[in-house]
Amino acid sequence: ANGVGPEVLAAVSRKAVEKAKECTRTHEWEQIARLLFDHGRHLESAEVWTERGNHPQAVACLIEAGDFQQAEQIVKMAPDGERNECYDMLAQAYYERGQEFWPQAFYYYHQSNNSQGRETIVNRCLQLEAYLVLTRCWVKVDEYDKARAVANGRRIRDNGADAEIAAQCYGAIGDLEDAARCWIQIYYRELERCEQLLGPDPEDRSPHRASLKRFFDNMKNQADRYGCLLYTSPSPRDLSTSRMPSS
Repeated sequence: ANGVGPEVLAAVSRKAVEKAKECTRTHEWEQIARLLFDHGRHLESAEVWTERGNHPQAVACLIEAGDFQQAEQIVKMAPDGERNECYDMLAQAYYERGQEFWPQAFYYYHQSNNSQGRETIVNRCLQLEAYLVLTRCWVKVDEYDKARAVANGRRIRDNGADAEIAAQCYGAIGDLEDAARCWIQIYYRELERCEQLLGPDPEDRSPHRASLKRFFDNMKNQADRYGCLLYTSPSPRDLSTSRMPSS
């Protein structure tokens, strides 16, 4: 393949695939499939393995090529005896891609009944305090009670960072009512902080007006996002007489 142009290499690879499909001896088409893989023609190698009914090898090639969508399609074609192996391969590949893909990894470990794989992801999320990711993992496998337990665990901690995480977790679950309650909690806490720092009339205090406007705009955006009528919440100058009811 050294010194060969991409068009020529593609044409040669195509001929190799057709040759492999015609082979009657297993060792011959397997050799072609492996040569294609070794020369970076992962998609063509996957095609040969798929044609010959070796779905785990096909999935491995597609993962190497970064074509996860096609790999998932191949898994659906795999017989029962190969499917769990394919699920685990996909799960491991998604896990290695990083936190963003852990819910997908969790889903495939769930599909293969790999409790050790699921436990690894749960423990890693807890170690990294990646509670939103963990919530999405449980949602991915329809374990809403466990997802809610993660959100509730953040909500009972009385600080702004955890309230925001809880709001995001509730949003991932689809519980917009509880998400909105958390955003309201944050909203009032920040308003009180403004009053403590700037006095009872912070809106009238230049040069802080621009930063306060950004804060209020941000909270109104959160209100729109969760369908909560924060527009009717008291302004900072009303805080001395109006506070969030205790619950």
